Amino acid sequence: MEKIAIVVAGGSGRRAGGGVPKQFRLLAGKPVLMHSLETLRRSGATRLVVVLHPDYLEEWRERLTSLPYPVTTVAGGESRPESVRNALCEIKRQGYDYDDLIAIHDLSLIHISEPTRHAQ
Repeated sequence: MEKIAIVVAGGSGRRAGGGVPKQFRLLAGKPVLMHSLETLRRSGATRLVVVLHPDYLEEWRERLTSLPYPVTTVAGGESRPESVRNALCEIKRQGYDYDDLIAIHDLSLIHISEPTRHAQ
């Protein structure tokens, strides 16, 4: 049984303001996306599928290849449900077993404690 984590990080950052989508903003010296991936791996995820906005797909696909574990990237859709569907289609394409567990982490709904937020 695999533990597959989908990380929905396909937002454009329009609502967050500041020009850089929040999944790529630095927190304690690393992009928020990297913190999520590391936490999911430590939590037992054996496969990671990251959904990215098409404008950032190639850049981040290249960056994520440097990690010591494999990460699959897919382009996000017009909406969050479409983005999740794209990730599920990729998991189906790669193959899965019916007893695999799939978790969906929506990076737009991050919650960070006050001390961590000020650790930069």
